Amino acid sequence: MLATFALLALPAPAGSCCVPSMNGFANDPAFLRTHERPLPFIFQSSEGKSVTFPAGDGSNASGYFVPGHSKVAIVMIQEFWGLNDYIKQQAVILEQKTGYSVLAPDLYDGKVTSDPAEAGKLMQGADPARLTQIVEGTVKAVTDGTLDSAAKLGTIGWCFGGGWSLQTALHGGDVVRACVMYYGMPDDDQSHLAQLHAPVLLVEANRDKWISPEVVGKFEVAMKQAGKKLTVRRYDEDHAFANPSNPHYGKADAEDAMNASLRFFHRYLG
Repeated sequence: MLATFALLALPAPAGSCCVPSMNGFANDPAFLRTHERPLPFIFQSSEGKSVTFPAGDGSNASGYFVPGHSKVAIVMIQEFWGLNDYIKQQAVILEQKTGYSVLAPDLYDGKVTSDPAEAGKLMQGADPARLTQIVEGTVKAVTDGTLDSAAKLGTIGWCFGGGWSLQTALHGGDVVRACVMYYGMPDDDQSHLAQLHAPVLLVEANRDKWISPEVVGKFEVAMKQAGKKLTVRRYDEDHAFANPSNPHYGKADAEDAMNASLRFFHRYLG
């Protein structure tokens, strides 16, 4: 992965203090019930490793890094559980399928849980300013040689991480060439979208009561008005269907969505 990018010189999206968030959903018992306690799982791999790198403000950030064999890297954003073993496994699988390096930053700074109520509190307590510094540092770490020297980046995330996949693309500058977001909170602020360089693939669950078809429709309009490329892939599923830790994991649709995501990355990242 090639080239160095001075990410800290990039302006933050205007109004970044007002990042659209899913925090209010954590007070909805139905939302928490949709996120069933993850099935027990321990993942061990010699391919990935825990790493520390500078956040955008120079403080320490951490994550899970899987080195690849190309000039491309993917930033993978966790669900609201934290950086758990399922995300680490997905990082290794994605590197195996693409050859791209994968860095999954820890947006909760070491906190992880399998309890839905506690996960909701972690999501609510996550400071958008801190999250922004972490994702900025993540992009920098895989482009400036700290962990890798990627010439092109993609982003991907689920639920809480789906929204932050988009925010990473907004903050990452023109090095970010593809963004995949699974049922994450969109950002329809035109001043934010004006700084988006990446085409976006949004995986939507038609039965999602939170990132609903109406929410997605509003985002489609906003992206069209901003002159940005958006592809929406719809499944007759509920929120969180693509999470393999979910006891009601929609395996067939999740595999189809991942195959579509891989095609999207290959199209725009090579």
